[in-house]
Amino acid sequence: VVGITKHRNANNAIVDEIYPNSVSDSNITKTYTEAIGGNNISYSITIVKSGNISHISGSFRNDNTFMISNRAVFTWLSNEFTPNSDTSLNFSGIDNLGNPKKLFMNNSVLSLEDSLDTLKTVCFDFTTYITQD
Repeated sequence: VVGITKHRNANNAIVDEIYPNSVSDSNITKTYTEAIGGNNISYSITIVKSGNISHISGSFRNDNTFMISNRAVFTWLSNEFTPNSDTSLNFSGIDNLGNPKKLFMNNSVLSLEDSLDTLKTVCFDFTTYITQD
């Protein structure tokens, strides 16, 4: 006999696979993420969740009047889209001049592991497993 909770969870998992959940967030809305105080970095992301996989794409911009380097962009607020605790991703984004920029993501933060000139933007796109642990 399968309990009602297991049955509901199984049905929800099937629905998530067929109809992925898509959300947007930014340093303004702060629904799923939160900007790091005092960094003066604006960002916008889109997250598409399907089962326990999350596709995250977006961009961030250095709004400072000086070059920045090795800065956290945002922290995760929502466990629904947080990468799982085993996640430690190093990947590349591309700035608006076409230069690759090193980025880092784990279950608490997205960080720039490189330098970024004033008013330059970095675009990124990656897929990861989300919290299931």
